[in-house]
Amino acid sequence: MRKYKYNTSIILLILILVIAGCAHFLKSPKNEKFLQKKVQKEWEAKMEKDWGAVYDLTCNEFKAKVKREKFIHGANLNVENFSIEKIEIDPENGKAWATIRFDINQMGFPFKGITLKEEWIWEEGEWRLNLKPRSTPFD
Repeated sequence: MRKYKYNTSIILLILILVIAGCAHFLKSPKNEKFLQKKVQKEWEAKMEKDWGAVYDLTCNEFKAKVKREKFIHGANLNVENFSIEKIEIDPENGKAWATIRFDINQMGFPFKGITLKEEWIWEEGEWRLNLKPRSTPFD
């Protein structure tokens, strides 16, 4: 009888470890739903002019080249409306692309239906916006 309890305990322990080890596959942050939430957060922050939140979503390479204060100071986009048109994910390369359609108003002039395809990369266990630093003659 004692041997039977011992075997059952071992089998249950192994089963629990296997289930716990595979649980991350159920809610993998590499899926489209998680990326869509990140893109939504980015564009809502742009509408609210919360450029610090946008900066926080960028990749480490961008942050190493562009300081937070410089990014916030240079941000002057007046987003009025946006929609996420399409999300494409290449999980093997850890890259994704989000196509956004948005409206802006710059200096009193409305620009409607602008389309932008932005790149996201998988970095440190989450999606990060892969922005490229802009260079000017004054840098």
